[in-house]
Amino acid sequence: YHHRRAASYAQTQRNAEEVLALAPTRVIASSYGQEHTIALLRQQGLTVDKMPIAETLEQVYENIEQIGDWLGQQTRSHALVARLKDRVATLPETTSPTPLAVIYDANGYTVGAQSLRGQMLELAGFHNLASDLGIGNYGKINLETLIARRPEVIVDSPFSSDTWSRAQALPKHPALRRSGLAPQVIPLVVNSTICAGPWTVDNIETLAKFRLSMQNPQP
Repeated sequence: YHHRRAASYAQTQRNAEEVLALAPTRVIASSYGQEHTIALLRQQGLTVDKMPIAETLEQVYENIEQIGDWLGQQTRSHALVARLKDRVATLPETTSPTPLAVIYDANGYTVGAQSLRGQMLELAGFHNLASDLGIGNYGKINLETLIARRPEVIVDSPFSSDTWSRAQALPKHPALRRSGLAPQVIPLVVNSTICAGPWTVDNIETLAKFRLSMQNPQP
């Protein structure tokens, strides 16, 4: 998400030799892979912490505070989490009926309520179609099911805007229009949906404002 800011920092291929050459006092690693690299760094006396992948908004908060603890920045991290929680607490009120929405990624992949983006959709006041189809975490919805279920909103996160591929073109498929289904398409920038962080709350606010505009259209 912060790729422009990150470009000014030294980069590595995540191998032990390059990391050791930077002489860090602490290493923060991801929670998947790199086990041999991590073991070698620890053998060299480095402190290596592993950051879990956030699957819920609560885990996003925990990760931010954990980073603050590791870096001695507890005041900043706790203040950031408090601001994020305040923003979530002041989201527009959800009113019934909640619009039926679906997160529809390339090739029809979607997420249910047991995922961060599924939670994001529900906090914004939408009913997730994936839950109706028994998808708790990650799954796939084909175009025929999408047409039959008739969601009012499709949340799309194209990998790159103004590019074309069959995998990413499903929300624009002619069958959607010919069926009389004309869902609203909400695009979210893909680097704000692949990984969790404070920007997740930005996405929740974007979705909530869109839902509010649907339910209370301006004359």
